[in-house]
Amino acid sequence: MERLKKRDNLTYLMDGWEDSMKHSLYGCLLSEVGEFPIVLALKELTVADEALRQKAVKARSIIAVCTDNLTTMQAFRRKWTTEGCYPWILPLPCFIHGVNTILGKVSSYASVKSLIKKNMKIVTFFNASHYWGGQLEQLAQENNIMHGLKKNTESRFYAVILQALSIQEHKKVLYELCSCDEAQRTIGGLSPIWCDVIACVLELDWWQLNEEFIHICKPLVDLIGDTESQDVMLADCMIQLIWAHCEINSLPEYKFEDKQTLKDAFNITLSIAEKWEWPRAHAEQLLRDIQAYASEEQPFSGGKADAKAWWTSVNIGFHPIWTFALKIMAIVPHATEVEHFFSNLGGVQSVKRSCLTVDHLGSLGMLRNFYNHHLYEEAVAEGKDPCCRHAHMHITGKGINTEHAGIMTDDFTVPIPLQTGYEGANIDLNGVEAISMQELDAEFTALEQSGYTTANGDGFSAIVPVENVYNTSLIDIIHRGQLPSIQNTVVNTPTEGNSGSWDRESLLHSMGL
Repeated sequence: MERLKKRDNLTYLMDGWEDSMKHSLYGCLLSEVGEFPIVLALKELTVADEALRQKAVKARSIIAVCTDNLTTMQAFRRKWTTEGCYPWILPLPCFIHGVNTILGKVSSYASVKSLIKKNMKIVTFFNASHYWGGQLEQLAQENNIMHGLKKNTESRFYAVILQALSIQEHKKVLYELCSCDEAQRTIGGLSPIWCDVIACVLELDWWQLNEEFIHICKPLVDLIGDTESQDVMLADCMIQLIWAHCEINSLPEYKFEDKQTLKDAFNITLSIAEKWEWPRAHAEQLLRDIQAYASEEQPFSGGKADAKAWWTSVNIGFHPIWTFALKIMAIVPHATEVEHFFSNLGGVQSVKRSCLTVDHLGSLGMLRNFYNHHLYEEAVAEGKDPCCRHAHMHITGKGINTEHAGIMTDDFTVPIPLQTGYEGANIDLNGVEAISMQELDAEFTALEQSGYTTANGDGFSAIVPVENVYNTSLIDIIHRGQLPSIQNTVVNTPTEGNSGSWDRESLLHSMGL
């Protein structure tokens, strides 16, 4: 409870679990990026308000709630935030659960199901056969293949990809082994390789499907592994998702063309500002800050890979984007910590300890979390990385993955929406399809007569090259983790209060956005 008193950017995490006694349990945790999670409660039917009262947590200290995206959890997020007593809390579905759902949908295709079954059959045969398994291992060593065929474990999300990768790595030796005469018929009393195994190995379409399955699913599996094993922010998840998208879209028969607009950023930030009940003056300044940040104007020039550390170390005066950024970067975008909590409970409850009540199980879980927190603090004090690491993780540093973020500088453009805030504009924005050429000519004539210049807008053209949006000359400085010089002023951050009478559309229109 003492740790909770000092924190006001918390994320409420909740997930369900079934223990060995078939109890349907719900675990509730409070977490923040860069901080150790705190267990609130473990109950068969947990009420969120009751869990907060048990630890004397102020509801205003919670800025987001994150659960998986099952129908029951969707209803909980909606009733607790939008329709409940906490409208300022941002409801978020678990990022990792969403990516895992994509993997599940890909694996549900009939052709992919058949592929996974064939892979299992090949691995099972060669791992179980003493003779043919030995022959495969010998050929693999001759071809400098140091890993064997991997089994698929359903409880591990990356096992099916590791299995497909191991089979793809053994493609040459499998084909060579299954093509020999003694593998296809009995010679000298030795049993041949199964006919269906030989049929799979010699089938060209099966190898092509296995390669495409790896190409599509491996980036998603890497994304889950990298995300759940470290402290990540929403921005890190977005960078990882863009990277995975580009990796998948490198297939030759698929073309991708997408563009981001500043109008999307305006609408998203204003919708959050409305939830947080910010005054109109703060909302207007927030829009100006976003424009200045997009064009890297002072005081928003520079930066480094660890975005939270950069924003924390900068004093930029009255700019609401400072408070906005720190709050958003404190949000935990996935409920993995609840899964870790359940995994620890799995070690507490066993066949010989199956008579524990739910209250006892929750108390033991809280004690284990308390001791794990001490180990976490000791690791931090010794300069060690306290985050969970496993063999399928590819990120080693702290902060944003600059290698994956580099894809955004290759061909990234920002089309700016048509400016309509000047005096005399009379354009129907319901859809460009309804605007005729005569109306366009009339508006351009009115624009010339009004003396409108680019000073009335943001000065951007229709398509902005990445060099005009980001200062690419500072990329080497950012990679080294250094912070370019920024003018320091007194911090005066906005606070939540009465939002007054304003809405997104009128505010955007009044500012010409």
